[in-house]
Amino acid sequence: MNGPLDQRRRRASVIASVAQVIVSGLVYFVMFRYLYGRLGVEKIGIWSLVLPATSVSRIGEFGLPAGVVRFVAQALGRNDRERAAAVVDTVVLTLAALMGGLLLTLYQPSLALIGYVVPAGDVPLAREILPYAVASLWINVAASVYSGGLDGCMRIDLRCLATAASHLVLLTLVLILTPGMGLHGVALAQVLQALGLLLATWWLLRVQLPTLRGTPRWNSRLLREMIGYGLSFQ
Repeated sequence: MNGPLDQRRRRASVIASVAQVIVSGLVYFVMFRYLYGRLGVEKIGIWSLVLPATSVSRIGEFGLPAGVVRFVAQALGRNDRERAAAVVDTVVLTLAALMGGLLLTLYQPSLALIGYVVPAGDVPLAREILPYAVASLWINVAASVYSGGLDGCMRIDLRCLATAASHLVLLTLVLILTPGMGLHGVALAQVLQALGLLLATWWLLRVQLPTLRGTPRWNSRLLREMIGYGLSFQ
């Protein structure tokens, strides 16, 4: 990468990072003010309690999404785009399987845990939205891999813009879905936001890394290399 281009990308990354923070802050400020008036603080609290019931499963990532940044950057530094794409594909497939299995294993315990942390009258509602939380988390794990790939390609600006756009999509969906669906609409909006972010980051990364094919490929040797780094990172 030449000097002027490198400088422009660094400048763009800084600007995009600041823009993401501003947009995200404004979106959540507006959204929570709206939800407070529409649903009340009790319903917001239910969603806030349901999310941690599943988020503990992220320990099963083994730090692999963070390793994507390092290994993709290393591969591109050697001008090995095939290896860079293989890193992304391997981690996506590995985490999809690991996190999918872990989330399914923890689903029943999470249902039971809800009964202890949510007021008795709200337990049925909390259990109804738990599948949305599980789906959102699983999709976001995959999206984090593609986001890490963009960082490894030195396109932090694109990752920040995709994230900011996904927050605007979330706000729009919440405003559309909440009046008719209540808290279920908020939960569905987060699933759709995660799906949109996944598709956006995958497409942006494929533009930067054409060797990233539509069908992911798994490389056991690469995975062994990355697990050692990922565990130490985590």
